[in-house]
Amino acid sequence: MFDWFYPDYSAGGPVRSCINLIEQTKKDINWYVLTSNTNYQTKRINPELPIKSWEKLPFGGQIMYVSATESNAFLKQVFKSKKWKSIYVNSMYSAFFGFQAVSTAKQLRLNTIVCPRGMLASGSVKQKWWLKVPFLKMSKALGWYSNVQWHATNNEEAKQIKRWYKPPNNIEIIPNVVGKPISNKRTTTKQPNQLRLLCVARVSPEKNIQYILDRLVNLQLNNVTLTIVGSEYNIAYANKLKQLAAKHGLNVMWQGYLAPEALEASLLHYDLFILPTLGENFGHAITEALRAGLPVLISDKTPWKALSKNNAGFDINLNEPHLFEEAIKKVYQMSEADWLTMHEGARTYFKQTIMDASVPKKYIQLFTNKQ
Repeated sequence: MFDWFYPDYSAGGPVRSCINLIEQTKKDINWYVLTSNTNYQTKRINPELPIKSWEKLPFGGQIMYVSATESNAFLKQVFKSKKWKSIYVNSMYSAFFGFQAVSTAKQLRLNTIVCPRGMLASGSVKQKWWLKVPFLKMSKALGWYSNVQWHATNNEEAKQIKRWYKPPNNIEIIPNVVGKPISNKRTTTKQPNQLRLLCVARVSPEKNIQYILDRLVNLQLNNVTLTIVGSEYNIAYANKLKQLAAKHGLNVMWQGYLAPEALEASLLHYDLFILPTLGENFGHAITEALRAGLPVLISDKTPWKALSKNNAGFDINLNEPHLFEEAIKKVYQMSEADWLTMHEGARTYFKQTIMDASVPKKYIQLFTNKQ
């Protein structure tokens, strides 16, 4: 169960992570994905998608697109249509694809697994808190998520689940499935006193993009470009950032949404990935950069730590902006030889810290109870 899924990648990392999961477990699991026929960014219906029929996915499994306002009766019909081993819900605040799915699955006594996908992180809860906090409190009081199996993608997300629901011992911690290292060739070189920054994130306050602009305003460095790849999810925030960049003469390129294949091919055109996020339960864009060997400069609000120690980049407390600026300046001054050392460090970090061949097997066990 997903609010948005393939072919709409604009919902970000969770879509890519779940595609990786299906690709790497399809020999053991027959996947059926129920999702909406609307686009995440525009919220408009995609008229090209077939409705209420199972269609084959190019990477494995089948998918059915339905309206997010579909009835409970239809949902119950789908849940009764096959002998499902498990129902996997990837949502917290959605009506149809979230708590209605959980409620219906529990009524039919189906094994129900819920993954918050970062939606219980403090940064996420703060966005529209006047809607989310009452929902979370009410769902706890009414026991909507009692007797479900929780899936957390890391220890921090497990803590977030316990903070709101305090379940006994029914949280399974399994990280997201990632792809293999990218072997793209670099077609540019890193010149000293030059910097090409890349930020991949939807343009919204929790991604904290203004923090980047503020650092660049303070540094006043020449030959610095910042490319922002991501949908303008919050138009007012995006306009504020554009005005700030124009006021201070910053060289910012607003790329908008870019398909994953196109983004993957362009990663090594840049010198540094930057994302001072307020919180990520995984940070798929970060891992994609490291997968390609692109050093990263991120906040300490992600699972990826000790980057500097491993010569893969920097993870810095947002309350120390001078350290963020020092990191930017360090890469700005690098030669190609110094940059290549970090490039190899980033690739090694990905292989040794993020990529784990045992992860798909853990998912198979979670969904099928295979040992």
